[in-house]
Amino acid sequence: MLHHVIYASTALITFDPPMLYQLLAHARKANHARRITGMLLYHNNSFLQLLEGPEEEMQPLFQRICDDPRHKPVVLNNWQIRQRYYDEWLMAFIDHDQTLQDNRPDGYIPYNAVLQDDSLLRGIDRKLFERFHAGEWSRKV
Repeated sequence: MLHHVIYASTALITFDPPMLYQLLAHARKANHARRITGMLLYHNNSFLQLLEGPEEEMQPLFQRICDDPRHKPVVLNNWQIRQRYYDEWLMAFIDHDQTLQDNRPDGYIPYNAVLQDDSLLRGIDRKLFERFHAGEWSRKV
């Protein structure tokens, strides 16, 4: 059975674009190997993530996420699903560094695209995304 988790978290350190790209590359590789799909959003020192995959893979993954000292997650939804919302694992954040535009890794989506296209959110409720975007889980680092 497939499992689905949505959580928000407050970053306890500042994640700059190089750190986010490193996270993107590492997570895409690891999640692909575990058959995990979904989307991670980063904005205003906070994360919102939807993860979906086999239940036996989701439990240890989410435990590692909860144990990560760089942020404090809060589970918003946790249930079984019949089918996936995503074909792969994606990440969206704002990158103002124009020099990286041609060399962004696979899986990167500009945050502004998420603001303009609700279809990218898929399994994430629009009102939940608006709360995230408004900074409900953010804090100054």
